[in-house]
Amino acid sequence: MILAFTLGLTGSLGHCVGMCSAVTMLLRRHPALKDRPVGWALLHAGRLTSYAVLGVLAGAAGQILGLDIDLLRPWQGWIALIMAGLAVYFALAIIGRLPSPDRALKGPLAAWGRLMRRTTSHTSESRLNGPARAYMLGLLWGMLPCGLVLAALFTAAASTSPLTGAARMIFFGLGTVPALAAIGWLSGRAGRLAWPKYAAAAAMMAFGVQFALRGLANWGVVEHLMLGGVMLW
Repeated sequence: MILAFTLGLTGSLGHCVGMCSAVTMLLRRHPALKDRPVGWALLHAGRLTSYAVLGVLAGAAGQILGLDIDLLRPWQGWIALIMAGLAVYFALAIIGRLPSPDRALKGPLAAWGRLMRRTTSHTSESRLNGPARAYMLGLLWGMLPCGLVLAALFTAAASTSPLTGAARMIFFGLGTVPALAAIGWLSGRAGRLAWPKYAAAAAMMAFGVQFALRGLANWGVVEHLMLGGVMLW
């Protein structure tokens, strides 16, 4: 949970400030949110709800891949090492050593942007108004195609548990709240800071190591490590 929160907190200082500035400016003009602290709280609650749902799905996928199923058993080691390689890729992308995965999300991002603009339009008709509209906008914001969210979903998959995956995504989302709340002040400042990117990359590397050890354990190179009923690797 701490690593997921760290990824959200440090990763958001650079990534979210750059990517979500326009989204935040758009949302600030919406009647359900303008000068309404409760509306903004519901907005972030909706965003965290979307993250939790995505975390359940990612955790379930990780659980399926981690189960001792005859069909999957020969491939579990390779699957874990591939996931470890992807975690390393995300870590290097965070610090700018490799192309950002956001480039591969241009199509979905454009479609999401059109949907968000229609939803936030003052002329858009909806039965949902006030607090309900704020929460709905948060749900939609949480579905933003984003490289940092993809990286967080790998941490959820590493949990091999739907509930733990949801919890990790919620902690990740909570970590992004401070940067998104202070996005105006951080604009132009966060981009010049190097340490948040390296801290986020270190958190991602930790999950890569976890996946790698899980793959080696499936091959009998190292022992599996259990923490209570949860397999760390």
